[in-house]
Amino acid sequence: MTAPRFLLPGEYLFGKHPGSVVTLLGSCVAIVLWHPQRRILAVSHFVVPGGAFDQNDTRSGEAVFLLLQQDMVRHRTAPEEYRKGIYGGGTCLQPGRPGSLQIGLKNIAFARERFGQFGWRVDDQQLGGMGYRRLTVDGRDGLLACQSFTPPELLEGTA
Repeated sequence: MTAPRFLLPGEYLFGKHPGSVVTLLGSCVAIVLWHPQRRILAVSHFVVPGGAFDQNDTRSGEAVFLLLQQDMVRHRTAPEEYRKGIYGGGTCLQPGRPGSLQIGLKNIAFARERFGQFGWRVDDQQLGGMGYRRLTVDGRDGLLACQSFTPPELLEGTA
């Protein structure tokens, strides 16, 4: 069995993968595409929506969506052939702290906006809320698990 591949913030994978891909999400957002017939997996972990960006810097959602389109063309596949999901965008700072909601919400809004612009359907999503997510996708069969967890310090003052 192949060891899991850990995807760090700003990393991007597109192609056949013989094992699991795991990433931990806070305010970042992951876009996951799975082609069931060709067994092609795409997983991204973007940190910020866009702005002034380098098209190869996949910390930016703008770069991720550009690469997804290019890679689908390179693999001679069409967007409608993939199952697609959006994950993450959580609040990872204590409520009430400046900026505690902003970046996660901006990342979610950006991803949804791009899906809409491209006419892509969202087959699965787990977005927002408080805390972190552990996303695991199996590159052999496309099975996905997204586990949420909230550290106790984020719960202080919310009761």
